Amino acid sequence: MNVLLTNDDGIENVGILMFAEQLASMCNLWVCAPYEQQSSTSHAISGGRQLKVREHSINGVKQAWSVEGKPADCVKIAMSTLVEAPIDLVISGINDMSNYGTDIFYSGTVAAAVEGAMRELPAFAFSIVYRKELHDRFQWETACKVACDLVGRHICGSLPIPSTSVLNVNIPSLPFDELKGYKLVRLGAQGNASFPLYERAEAQDEGGDGNADDDGVYYRSVGGRDRVFKDKDPEQDIVVVFDGYVSLTPLLFDRTDYKQMEELKRFF
Repeated sequence: MNVLLTNDDGIENVGILMFAEQLASMCNLWVCAPYEQQSSTSHAISGGRQLKVREHSINGVKQAWSVEGKPADCVKIAMSTLVEAPIDLVISGINDMSNYGTDIFYSGTVAAAVEGAMRELPAFAFSIVYRKELHDRFQWETACKVACDLVGRHICGSLPIPSTSVLNVNIPSLPFDELKGYKLVRLGAQGNASFPLYERAEAQDEGGDGNADDDGVYYRSVGGRDRVFKDKDPEQDIVVVFDGYVSLTPLLFDRTDYKQMEELKRFF
């Protein structure tokens, strides 16, 4: 099977390098990832801007490149220009933080996988879920073992993924023998406190003489606060992953609200 691997954390991130070396023994693997960190860029592309592409060397990989662009750019340029063989599967990750609930709308990791689905290919998006109050470190060995297990199941036909679907996977940062198993769940509903917040920037943060000028005042993102769940429904990805399960959530890029479409038909 011909597989394209990408991420949004950059070509030198430990999550993609460890995963690529293990995955390369299971398939024909090409890697095309951003040159630098591109987290939270969602499905942005670079438009008409020229993108510098560099070749890299990763053990066992057919070819590897970095792109000075977004995760979606990487999938587009790899499949249209760089990889001559027909790709059968697109994989994004392993991301070094969670991508559950509303995270998926900001995630470059998920967007890169969706780019594969938009090209009528099955896709995986893998993320490791780490919280310092719950975990002693990033358990990359566990994340790679889980991801390789799921990809292996897909390759041998025991885990079919439709050609326009993404299987979004969140892996708790636990020793492998402490995982409770897999759970097929829906996206969770997070409260407002989980969204990125902004605060007024101090003058020294901007490296200038002050934090205001004739054009306005500087603000900066300070990240999300602690997760606030609207409910504790055990069928949500957000809930099960903190209970020690690997969450599996199928995603579609078609965001049409078909129920509402039926409701509106009587008005038009």
